[in-house]
Amino acid sequence: MQLDSITKNFGAFTALDNVSTTFDAGKIYILAGPNGAGKTTLLRIIAGLLRPTSGKVVFTKIPKHQRTNTLGVMMQESYLYRDLTPRENLELYVSLYGVPCEQVSAVKQLLNLEPFFDHDVGTLSHGQRQRTSLARALLPNPKTLLLDEPFLGLDTSSVAHVQKFLAGFKENGGLALIATHELELVREIAGGLMLLDGGKIKYFGEFNV
Repeated sequence: MQLDSITKNFGAFTALDNVSTTFDAGKIYILAGPNGAGKTTLLRIIAGLLRPTSGKVVFTKIPKHQRTNTLGVMMQESYLYRDLTPRENLELYVSLYGVPCEQVSAVKQLLNLEPFFDHDVGTLSHGQRQRTSLARALLPNPKTLLLDEPFLGLDTSSVAHVQKFLAGFKENGGLALIATHELELVREIAGGLMLLDGGKIKYFGEFNV
């Protein structure tokens, strides 16, 4: 995947300023930087949730009509239906996007959703909503994952499950971009680091923490 001169302006404010780089498959990249650096904006543009002011995202070897099922996206805002249960939220996604039904059981087990699987999302803790949101991102068995603070609010057991999944995802040739402040949690699995500040790339290279 290639970023070609991505710029995003919100009025007079420049959130991203001519961001260009290439991300390789089979690698996990960390997006780091202070609040307001442009991490979330960049992920939203790559996900197609936000249009850049200029520039483009190039998905190499992925036909345009297949991109929905090759991207798994988890933003800080869960976008879950609060009056539905995790089961119902995941089953709705499956019905809308043609994902195999058995994926619901697979992600439920992976992230241990069983204890609250049939409780309304509005009654869940922040960590439980995070796990449900991540499970939904994994439903299409994506080739590329875009994760915005995926460890926020997770207990130790859930963090371990996510770390194990990401390690296997990388080994199977997947590409993951993870915006996080919790660098220690990804130290063993991440290979690349993009440091953003003021919407510009300050560092892009190997991840050494």
